[in-house]
Amino acid sequence: MSVIAVQETFGPATLSAGVTIKSVAVSVTDSSGATQSSTLVGSETPPWSAQFTVAAGAGSVASIATMSDGTTGSPVTQAYNTGTTGTAALALSGTTITVVTP
Repeated sequence: MSVIAVQETFGPATLSAGVTIKSVAVSVTDSSGATQSSTLVGSETPPWSAQFTVAAGAGSVASIATMSDGTTGSPVTQAYNTGTTGTAALALSGTTITVVTP
């Protein structure tokens, strides 16, 4: 088993005035096909992050943000591979996946 840390980062504000990000639903699928999920609300340490224990190998993380006005952003998916420790992927989507233990 391996541990990955997923953190969501947000770029320059493209939200309407007064609208904030309420939550981000994160779904991790590991190399065995098992899926885990978490809803991030920004109060995590560090903010907008979670760790997952996954089967070693290649997998993916899918994220979708919900705004304070109830609208949702476009879903984004980022691949990862637990083959090495360190930051495995930083997509333009703002999803960073760090392999904690390969």
